Order: sequence, then structure tokens, then C-alpha cells
Amino acid sequence: MRKSESWHAAPRARTAGSLFLAMLLATTVFGAVLAHAQTQPAQAKPAGPQFVKFSTEHFDVELDQSVAEYRPYVEVYLELGYRMFQKYTGVDYNAMMNKVNVANVHKPRYFYQLPASDYMWSKDWGGGLTAWNNSQMNANLVKTLDEKSMRTDQHGLSILWHELANGWSTVYASKDGKPTNCPGWFAAEGHAGFLRHHAMVDLGYPKNQIEEYKVAVSHFDKYMAGQQHDPGSVCHFFLETLWQKYDWKPFRAVYDAIQQDGLTFPADNPEKANGMLLTIICRSVGENLLPFFTEHKVKVDDETAKQLSKLPQAKITVAREIWGKM
Repeated sequence: MRKSESWHAAPRARTAGSLFLAMLLATTVFGAVLAHAQTQPAQAKPAGPQFVKFSTEHFDVELDQSVAEYRPYVEVYLELGYRMFQKYTGVDYNAMMNKVNVANVHKPRYFYQLPASDYMWSKDWGGGLTAWNNSQMNANLVKTLDEKSMRTDQHGLSILWHELANGWSTVYASKDGKPTNCPGWFAAEGHAGFLRHHAMVDLGYPKNQIEEYKVAVSHFDKYMAGQQHDPGSVCHFFLETLWQKYDWKPFRAVYDAIQQDGLTFPADNPEKANGMLLTIICRSVGENLLPFFTEHKVKVDDETAKQLSKLPQAKITVAREIWGKM
């Protein structure tokens, strides 16, 4: 064969013997590979999350197998949180959500999942996440719920209850699965923080809540100064100020107006929306809080201002510290 010729360019040069050897070699190799595959165990697919699944009166729970021993603490603290939030708001959350015709709403109980970090909605998320009445918390935090850990570190319980409070935001943020457009100074993320901080303080763990509220106060000061601030913290500050003056009465009046009366607020008229919300709050306590809120940059429409001016003016000061059962 000349150097310019190749094996593929000159098939005539192949002999019957060489073709037989090639076929024999291919058959032998294929047979060996097949035999090897048949004698080796199949590669296992990556294991999914392994959960202990159980239900309590108000919850369906998936608890990662690695922390199964903490199940009694999970049961106790979830049920305690549910009852505390129900006491504060006057709303049976599951009863309310079972009437909502939205696909992602879990029924008949609140769904709380405690997976390993690899299986959270956002992988390796350190804390928790919530959508509707579906909450998640990192399973590693469950390890801080036993008696010994709780003496020094309530971080896990705080997150467990904060995510539950985020679910309860439906009480004031939506009606029958539809947005209420409730003004953000009442219905922002800080509302969940407000509910959670009261639950933690009432249980006897105020320390971390006090430190967190100091941050909320600093953001309220930035808000008043026209500086960049966290709206959730401003919401928290307003709510705590209302609570210290009037306890839960104005809150329950708002929750009832939304859930029982079907109140919604105009999305395109913030002054009217503020007026509607303040009218409910003021009438529930029999006092005019408009001067206080106007001083703190919450504006209302002229008609609402006229109507509220007929009520006695409230004497209320901002709450720069939290208090409760300390």
C-alpha cells in the first residue's frame, strides 16, 4: 500500500481473515462489557429527602429523618404557636384557609416542612421560607428546640414561629386568596415579626426580640429622616405602638373587617386606603389617631380626615421599647 493510501480509502486491501478477526474482537469486547454490566449492582439514584410524616390537630408535618428524635418538641411548639396567634388575632387560621379556593393552599391543616438544607425550596437556605400555609424551616434548627438548648438559644423557635406568622399574614393580606391591598405600614413583613415577637416575649424569651426591635426603631428613625429604610421594620414599629396603647382590639377589628366583611383597599389610591384602614382602627378604640399618623407621614383623604375629626383626639406616643410578660 502506498503511503498516500489509507485503510479507509482502500477497503479492497482488507482480507477475509482481517475482517473475521475484527468481528471476533468486537463480539468479544461487547460480550465482556455486557457480562460486566450484568454482574455489577445497578447504580443507585440519589436519595431524596427522608421524612418522618405526622399530623397534629392543626398541622401536617414532614420532619427530616436526621432529627426525628426532636418530634415531640416540634409538635409542642407548632401547636403552641398556632394557639398564641389564634389568641392574638381571633382567627382560626385553618378554618379560614379551608374556604380559600387556591391550588397551593394545603388542606385541611397547615403544612410545615422541616427538611435538610439540600431539599429546601432554596438550597442551603439557612432559615425558613413560607408560601400561603406552607412553611419550611431548616432541619438543623430543630436541634435547638430541646430543653437544654432553649435555655441559651431560642433562635430555632424564633424562626419556627416567624415562618408560621408569615403564613398568618394571609389574615390581613388576602381574602379568599385575593390581595386586599392593605397598606404596607400595617401589612408588611414586619407584621409577622410583630406577631412572632409577642409570642416569644409572652413565652418568656424577650432578649433577642428586644435586640431586634432596636433595629426596627433605627429604621423608623431613618424613615422619619427621609433616609433609606426597611419598610417591614417601620410596619413593626407602628404596630407595636398601637398595641402598647390599645392591646389587640384594633388589630382584631381590622382582621374581622377583611375576613368577615370582605374589605379590600384601593390599590391606586393610597390616601383613601390609609383612610379606610385608620377609620376601622379609630372607631374600634373610639379615638382619633389621625394627628399621630399624619405626624408620622401617613396621609389620608380629606373626607376621612373630616369624619375622624369628630372623635376625641388620641393621646399616643411612639413605642421605642417592647414590653410584655418580661
